[in-house]
Amino acid sequence: MDAEKLRFAREKITRVFRYLEALNQHRNPPKRQIREQPWHLWLHDLPNHPAIRQSAAKSSASSSKTKSSDAPNEAAPANATFSLRVKRPQ
Repeated sequence: MDAEKLRFAREKITRVFRYLEALNQHRNPPKRQIREQPWHLWLHDLPNHPAIRQSAAKSSASSSKTKSSDAPNEAAPANATFSLRVKRPQ
């Protein structure tokens, strides 16, 4: 296959996939508002359970207050990279 035919085939395939992407966006528009979702659960409404941990939001004024909001005895690590951690309940 020469370079011109290969370039033409790639352009056609690219156009087909762009069309399919646009068709999917048209048929299934993304829901951008919480009220458009079938259901929602806010993080502050999560139940108190030992298997659920939330990392506290870091602020420059209160960097020493990085504690888990659902487990007050467990401090979140200083370099916490998670917002929500759920373990399998026993």
